[in-house]
Amino acid sequence: MNTPAIEATRTPGTSHLDNTATTCRTLESAFDRCMRYRERGWPAKLVRHPMREALWAAYSALPWLRPREVAARLFTRERLSILLPELSALELYRHGCIEPDLTAVVLRNLKRGMTFVDVGAHYGYYTNLARWLVGAEGVVLAFEPGRQAFSLLSRNTSHRSDVRLENMAAGATNGTATLRDFGPRHSALNTLKGQARVPPRERDRLIVRSYEVPCERLDDYLARHRLRPDFVKIDAEGSELDVLRGMEQTLKETDCLVSIEVGDYDDGPSMSRECIAFMTRLAFSCFESRQGDLIPHRVRASYDYGNLCFRKT
Repeated sequence: MNTPAIEATRTPGTSHLDNTATTCRTLESAFDRCMRYRERGWPAKLVRHPMREALWAAYSALPWLRPREVAARLFTRERLSILLPELSALELYRHGCIEPDLTAVVLRNLKRGMTFVDVGAHYGYYTNLARWLVGAEGVVLAFEPGRQAFSLLSRNTSHRSDVRLENMAAGATNGTATLRDFGPRHSALNTLKGQARVPPRERDRLIVRSYEVPCERLDDYLARHRLRPDFVKIDAEGSELDVLRGMEQTLKETDCLVSIEVGDYDDGPSMSRECIAFMTRLAFSCFESRQGDLIPHRVRASYDYGNLCFRKT
């Protein structure tokens, strides 16, 4: 794609991020409060936010209700447009965060001036969090191939001229790929693979439409824009290994932190184990997160849904 090169440093603009006194420590404190609220029981949450809890309960119990766009208030105090009853949207709407362990890793490791790459950005939760952390001197890139998800991502970052969005997939080759889109209720499951990465009984209930999307190797994209990533988050619904293969040279030349979504729901070889083996060959060690601490990971035979992190030792 013929787009201008992104400079690694930026001139401060008028974004509130350039003038705020918000620090990583402040965000971590806000996240801690979010986690304490998340652990409260339903009655306490109902007293605190009756309308929000009522809407969450309705869409949780009656997922056939017509999709509804709402604004989720994140722990950063920003608002994110999402679509209920999509599963991650329900979590964002109710608690203001998703994936607490990975969120904590991002908070602890992403610093001002760094470059963050969000592969599979969806509504933009991590994209917006990263923008707070890297500041005006940093770079945030977000890749999202789904049409409807990208539309919401664009709106959620429209006030941020220093976030670069790409309505495309990252993969092992350049060209086009077929995206299987499961609609607004299941947009987080959209995949370039033959089927959704969910248990077989759930696949039978999904309605899919397919369309072609641009696809590019991260090695080529990053080289063209003269960027070296510090943190790459990959949530590609089964295509994680393809994304890694498409950024092999970048992984060899940098010591970036990489997070990868895992999960095996098919018979046959474990894609999650293949990702671990690929990263191990490139001298990356595998970790799991426990409240933001990176703990050495012991490889399993197969994996349920989760995230693993990798960095060079």
